[in-house]
Amino acid sequence: MPGYRDRFLLITFPEVGDDASILLRNPRLVPPDLLEPEPIELDAAGEPVDREAARRAMHTVFSKLIVAWRGMYDAASDEVPADLPAGGDLGDLLARLEESGQQQLGAPSPETVARLPIAVVNRLAEEIGNAANPR
Repeated sequence: MPGYRDRFLLITFPEVGDDASILLRNPRLVPPDLLEPEPIELDAAGEPVDREAARRAMHTVFSKLIVAWRGMYDAASDEVPADLPAGGDLGDLLARLEESGQQQLGAPSPETVARLPIAVVNRLAEEIGNAANPR
């Protein structure tokens, strides 16, 4: 079949969850403008003036590359139940928290990418960085 090879990458995250994976457009095979974040204001040291704007720009780039994901949950949705007994065993608390349901993320978008675990975000940044700076 004509065309590029390895147009997509399947990245698994066994350290995050048994079924955690992302199907990503291969950053080495996309036009450079898809990897270019929206312009943001930088200070004299080259650091973003508005860190939140920089984060949003990064999440937008990631969301354009992500085709689909499985087993991705809202990493910030874990709320500690209000009815926990004071002075209880932390092992019991851990078990209760682990058994509580997690909210699955919807389709990839800048807003849902912002809710991914840092381990996933770091790996995506690594894949994109490797494409931008091949060895």
